Amino acid sequence: MAAPERPIYFFNPSYNVPNEDYFNMGLLCVASHLRREGHAVEVYLDYTDAGFTASCDYDKVLPDLLSRNPVYIGISAMTAQLPSGIDLTRRIKKLSPKTPVIWGGAHANVLADHLLRTCKLADAAIEGPGELAGLALWDHYVGKKAPLESIPGLVFRKNGELVKNRRGTTPQSVYNQPLDYSVVVNFHPLERLFAGEPVREAPVFNTIGCPYKCTFCINAVDFRRLIFRDIDVVIDEIKQVMRYGANHIFFIDELFFTVYRRVDRFLERLEEEGLKFTWFAHARVDCIGPGRLTYEKLVRIRERGCREFHIGIESGSQQMLDRMAKQMNVSDVVPALDLIVKAGIMPKVNFIFGMPGETLDDMRRTIYLVMELAERYQGKIIFCIFFFYPIPGSPMTDESFMSVDLTEDQKLEYMLESAKISGDPYLIFSHFEKSGFYSWIRDKKRCSEYWSIARRVAEICQPYNFRSQAKQEKLHELRHRRRQSILKHGSNVIGKVISEETCRDLIDNCPPEHDKELVKRWLELARNYRSNWLDAGIENATDPAGLRLAVV
Repeated sequence: MAAPERPIYFFNPSYNVPNEDYFNMGLLCVASHLRREGHAVEVYLDYTDAGFTASCDYDKVLPDLLSRNPVYIGISAMTAQLPSGIDLTRRIKKLSPKTPVIWGGAHANVLADHLLRTCKLADAAIEGPGELAGLALWDHYVGKKAPLESIPGLVFRKNGELVKNRRGTTPQSVYNQPLDYSVVVNFHPLERLFAGEPVREAPVFNTIGCPYKCTFCINAVDFRRLIFRDIDVVIDEIKQVMRYGANHIFFIDELFFTVYRRVDRFLERLEEEGLKFTWFAHARVDCIGPGRLTYEKLVRIRERGCREFHIGIESGSQQMLDRMAKQMNVSDVVPALDLIVKAGIMPKVNFIFGMPGETLDDMRRTIYLVMELAERYQGKIIFCIFFFYPIPGSPMTDESFMSVDLTEDQKLEYMLESAKISGDPYLIFSHFEKSGFYSWIRDKKRCSEYWSIARRVAEICQPYNFRSQAKQEKLHELRHRRRQSILKHGSNVIGKVISEETCRDLIDNCPPEHDKELVKRWLELARNYRSNWLDAGIENATDPAGLRLAVV
């Protein structure tokens, strides 16, 4: 009897928090292609086991996996996963020094050469898509047919120097084959809250890529053409995950609604198959309106199970939207949201504070828009208020580092640190106070208070609990960090309260297109609101009544 084929294993390194709302679709795509080509392959994702969330837990599976003499092990990681990915590489090499470890994913796409200089034990990294490269690696290590120089996107060492191959592209035909979710060991839908109710969620690709290159986004770095997958393949995958027990689909596309005839065909196929599930997808405000997604189409989308549109508005300042290359107008926001809400779909909108080039006036305009939307759609909208942190390679990241003289290693360290504490600008400002990083924000106290006001408005309007357990734990961690910072800095904490000065500033600078009385009302609501985590620890540093002063 022939010996079983040597396997290939893929890992998604830990974030050291339960990844209940994260799924590495890149690994699923690569592993599914390898399995279609007849190879033995398995994917290990942290979310599959509630206890499999710290790097040391890899010890539970590595000895058994490495005893099977794998062809190679692939690690796919974003920048935040870099430390645990390096640790995982070290553990693999300690147990099996000759097993090749190949890196891919978002971080390797941008910083493959730096990664290999940092992680000396890694054998190679792949820039760009991994389907053809993953197959060629098998041919190299087993078939001895593919020299390393021929593998698309591969970055590897040769005679002490790094060799970087030209990036490859994946043929459309590869993406028009159904993904095989069974390649993921212990695959199961993610249990989370959606619309305030528990659901069993699974991710599905409808399209791959993004037609936009926003300057703060990874798509400005790892840009590739938009790939439209065959709708029947998408339907096949929906059926597949529903057999695993999913009753809710996250369409993980960067942008679901692009070709409107395609949307019509997708809805027709759902009707023909009689598939019933809830779902949500990403959209843009300029997707909504005559000739695009009309009110009638939005109603039909709602009837076919869609409950939320996730929309990146990012700023209330047209100047900032232009700097971000968003290719949208602030004036389009309210008309689009009116139609979405009227159709019975919940908009979940993102805003970002603290970007390079953002002035206090830009931030004020964002707050005014948040308040206007809160007044207009309270109970029918979800706000997600973020604070900017740099990601490798984006134009806005390059701009953020112009004010400090740092080595590439230091820049990467700053990116990792800012990502960890980006849930609260005060933590960022206090952490980087001596280094001069974030110096593009001239008035950090005012910026922190602006952000805090927007967060409080968001919490006041929150229609239901939409945070997964992982996000709740992340907030708990930020509460702890904030409490420690407040105890350390005492009454001098930046942005610990919403000051009279900041309130007066927002009222006095309110432009004619916004309602000043509305701004006053929401400022008072924000100052009287006791946040379940923004205020954690403040009582140990100052009189909490300072949060409850009325707006004059």
